[in-house]
Amino acid sequence: MKIINGEQKTIEEWKKWRETILTASDVVKCITPKKMEIGKQYINIARKIALAQFGISDDLEDFDFKTQTMERGNRLEEEYGKKLDGNWLKNYCISCIVDEVSLKKIDLEIGASFDFINFKDEKLIELKCPLSYNFLDEIENFSNEFIIQCKFQLYVLLKARDESFSGKVIVYHDKIGEIKKDVSLEQHDIDLFNDLCMKVSDEIILTKNKIASFL
Repeated sequence: MKIINGEQKTIEEWKKWRETILTASDVVKCITPKKMEIGKQYINIARKIALAQFGISDDLEDFDFKTQTMERGNRLEEEYGKKLDGNWLKNYCISCIVDEVSLKKIDLEIGASFDFINFKDEKLIELKCPLSYNFLDEIENFSNEFIIQCKFQLYVLLKARDESFSGKVIVYHDKIGEIKKDVSLEQHDIDLFNDLCMKVSDEIILTKNKIASFL
């Protein structure tokens, strides 16, 4: 198991680390939110991971992670963290190698960055800080993408630590309030993520073989 501590979007190691593994953010793009099925986007995600493992990635040196929206999100995250007790860790990263799912041998590193995690009570919080008009949308129709992301974070913890955590997605606006939704990892979620890991692992191998033929 690998553990990296650090503030998200500021540590170069964190950015390089997440390029070469399957992250919770990647999984959101791979799963169709309404039907909770694996979509074709997993192929592009797997290819991106394979290319990064060869040291090949798009040149994003001039890409500014510190957009106004992200700066606002970071500020509100700091604000929300002050409401939590000392057992909560902020921006904690965990990854692990998955070598077998459903009796099939695979080779895939998965990981997640946790906004807030409490190892003592086995809990995690995925915090979202949308702008006001997006917040109103969440009141009417809570985003399933948030749930998928949180469920995969729970899956990472299960694989890395063999522990069953409970999750909570909190949509927070400093001037309006917050919406909370409890999240748990069910067996059908585990089966879905196992299947996704197999597909991504297979596609990574195919992509690496294609790249190797050019090198």
